[in-house]
Amino acid sequence: MKCTHLKSSIDKKEGHYVQLMIFVCLGFLLYFKSFGNTWTFDDYFVILNNQDILSLKNFLSNEYPGRPLRELSAMLDYKLFGFDPKYWHVQNCLIHSINAWLIYLLLMNLSRSKPLAWLSSLLFLVHPVHVEVVAQVSHRKDSLCLLFILVAFYFYILARSRNSIRCLLISSCAFILALLSKESAYAFPLIVIAYEILLCDKPLFEKLKYKYLLCFTLILSSSLIFYLLYKQYFDQGSKYLLFTSNVLDVSSPSQYYLTLFSAWGFIIEKLFWPFGLSVNYLIVPPDSLLDSRLIFITIFIIIVSVLAYYSYRKSRLMLFFLLWFILFFLPASNLLPFTNHFIADRYLYVPSVGLCVVIALFAKTLFTKKYIYLSCLLIVVFSFVTFKQVDVWKDNYSLWENSLKYNHRSVRAIINVALFKYSDNDALFLQETHSAISINPQDPFPYNSLASFYYNKNEYRKAIENYEKFIEVIDKRGFGVYKEFSITARDRLAELKEAVKQQH
Repeated sequence: MKCTHLKSSIDKKEGHYVQLMIFVCLGFLLYFKSFGNTWTFDDYFVILNNQDILSLKNFLSNEYPGRPLRELSAMLDYKLFGFDPKYWHVQNCLIHSINAWLIYLLLMNLSRSKPLAWLSSLLFLVHPVHVEVVAQVSHRKDSLCLLFILVAFYFYILARSRNSIRCLLISSCAFILALLSKESAYAFPLIVIAYEILLCDKPLFEKLKYKYLLCFTLILSSSLIFYLLYKQYFDQGSKYLLFTSNVLDVSSPSQYYLTLFSAWGFIIEKLFWPFGLSVNYLIVPPDSLLDSRLIFITIFIIIVSVLAYYSYRKSRLMLFFLLWFILFFLPASNLLPFTNHFIADRYLYVPSVGLCVVIALFAKTLFTKKYIYLSCLLIVVFSFVTFKQVDVWKDNYSLWENSLKYNHRSVRAIINVALFKYSDNDALFLQETHSAISINPQDPFPYNSLASFYYNKNEYRKAIENYEKFIEVIDKRGFGVYKEFSITARDRLAELKEAVKQQH
């Protein structure tokens, strides 16, 4: 049975501008402390050392390949504010607040339920897992991607309800902008198909003469593409991801996917219990099938499957947003190892929209009488955690100290904390850096850190030794992701060798 009660009310002349101001004010109250934060983590590569954002000419030269729309956004901020991080953080907060408002707007048009629209959008606004995207400028790609996905979806609904070519063109342009923000937006056409099938009285899909043949062709071609990509990218990509979790032996597909499913359990748990959030996570391969995270993700998949079956019969809107979560989670899920981390908070930014709506729908159904009170309590708790989590992103030292607190054997956390904490204590710095090497002797960064240390101390021979080890590890592992570091190290190595040669 189709959900005929979900007819769009998008033609109504409601701008909801008061709600927009409320979301912006709430967003600023949550994140105002980030306005005083410094540049952190990837900001140095994506913003401060990225020549492409300095001018349109540099942008077209594309010396730092990245997400074009993020770079154009950064270029605008640079022209207006220079490199004062305060105003860049304000922009991030504003985009996040607008995204929450767009979620509210869409739900008002899909469900006509103000409580549902308010709870879903407020959950999204205050959820602690989004702090990474909002509090760090370089992750603006995720918030921009969602912004244009929501705009594209809004205008697609508008185009359908009004039979408007202009709105369809706006929707298409917004989709292109979403793709230019982040590649994971390519799942959006599947969202449109899900909308047509689940939420429309007369889906365009049903007008296709050979729709079942089309479905079969899509499944077959998707499977073939997955297989070809698996053959080409899996081996190196899986080894890199396992390596970052201190797995030093030769990896196998079974070892990789067990670790991946454990990572899913870890990060999805953060959506329901958002404590211990960190800039990076050390995902340890499970010892057995009884690993707690494997059990959690298994239970989660079973619950989602049962919920999908229930939703298909009772609430197509819930099923649609379940699919939203799944379809936007897949691009960053590492079923094919394309990303640099097993999991990260930012990977959940776009998918979490679906889960926020599902939680709100589920709570509305299950706790009818206590719905408002429980919802307010959840929003208050999440707001408090978010407010505290913003402090973590104050500077690089607090960021990595927090990471080390929850990831004691993370090589990246150890060496970054050592750089800041023991900058004036050579003995402790060397001790911590060598302890990182003992944990994972095939991680290149401790050698780079040691090389820089000895270079600054004018101990050129030791610097040369560590630069050579750094380059050797990168070349051996084939870590193309470290190309920029490798080029810098090779230049420095050549400079040092020439200096030593001249001394003799």
